Amino acid sequence: MGSGLILREEQGMERLFHIRTTCRLCASRNLALAMSMTPIPVGDKYLPVEQCDETRETIPLDLYLCNGCGHMQLGAVANPDAVFKHYLSRPAAVNPGLSDAFKEYAQGILSDIGEKNNDLIVEIGSNDGTFLNFFKGHGMPVLGVDPAYNLAEAATKMGVPTMPVFFDSQAAHTIKREHGTASAIVTNFTLASVDNFDEFTQGIEEILSDHGIYMFETQYRVDGFQRHLLETLNNEQLSIFAVKPLNTYFHRHGLDLINVHHTPSKGGSIRCTVQRAGGPRPVSPTVQEHISLEDSLGVFGLDFYRPCASHIQAAREEVAQVLTTIKAGGQTIAGYGTSIGATMLTYQLKLGESISFFVDDDPYRQNLVSPGYHIPVLAPQALLEEKPDYVLIMAPLYTEQIINKNKAYVDQGGHFVTVWPEVEIK
Repeated sequence: MGSGLILREEQGMERLFHIRTTCRLCASRNLALAMSMTPIPVGDKYLPVEQCDETRETIPLDLYLCNGCGHMQLGAVANPDAVFKHYLSRPAAVNPGLSDAFKEYAQGILSDIGEKNNDLIVEIGSNDGTFLNFFKGHGMPVLGVDPAYNLAEAATKMGVPTMPVFFDSQAAHTIKREHGTASAIVTNFTLASVDNFDEFTQGIEEILSDHGIYMFETQYRVDGFQRHLLETLNNEQLSIFAVKPLNTYFHRHGLDLINVHHTPSKGGSIRCTVQRAGGPRPVSPTVQEHISLEDSLGVFGLDFYRPCASHIQAAREEVAQVLTTIKAGGQTIAGYGTSIGATMLTYQLKLGESISFFVDDDPYRQNLVSPGYHIPVLAPQALLEEKPDYVLIMAPLYTEQIINKNKAYVDQGGHFVTVWPEVEIK
């Protein structure tokens, strides 16, 4: 597939992105532009103010639909070193609810493979090791793989050994040589960030035991566009998955997609289970059920994506009217939440010139500045100290939790504003 890549160099960083002209799953060049959005910088690269120049450049956000297999992907592929080598997102660290979900997920895997203390569990994109720690607690050998040096170091110190590398064929060789094969390989919200899908899959095949399972959770294309989950359409998510193209892909590579479980994570995701072709587990009806749903909704035609593009434009215009009125009255505006989703909303809705500062619950992000606009990030206490008149909620899926946690700000006369998917002053 290398002939389908056109490399570009951006000022200030070598090869900040390249443009892909072939389908990641089937190598077809028959790609149709489905939706074009405002370019954004590397979306989760919140940095100390002295390093802020590293995030001035932007990366295109054009979504393409493959007419060959139905896969959807970004045309521009961000340099993974720029995105992941130092990574801030630690979901379980600031959202205890995710830990509860992880426990249930992990218990399901244990029920499938059985609790044998010599069965290796590998997680690719293991972040701070929270998920693997559950298996470790059951006496099972675990190994994480995560290219973010800061997270890999933290996980290893916690007792979850983690390789600070991208998973590829070389990493797979090392794992097999030093640890043997894995009874379970897991990757949670990582697969969409993989550009060379064939090499990644070959690595999975190399370390997966004959009776093992490969499980991955990823955002689901149906939910993303039906629910207008704009914050999930970003330059970390190179692919937006549907079941039908994945099923075809795995079959072609000697693997079987045997189960698809829909989850509420990130507004709507799928948890998929894969085994070697002809493996011991039957194929669940859930695979065909999801494929039938996708066909019935028209997911593989361009018309399915037009309402989301229209909704972005309408929200941008409505937000602009609200912000103009607020600023005309001399009132101040802050934002709540700093993630790649917040960067998406800032750029797609053109909020950057209006926000004085962000607040975030995670101390790891405080005292940094946002990508592109270099807006300072403060602790939530700043809402009571700085007293902004309005606070834009930049994490739409957590609107209720944010408001409930900050009643003192509301009691002193402050107002929260949702900007997506609906614009509303609370």
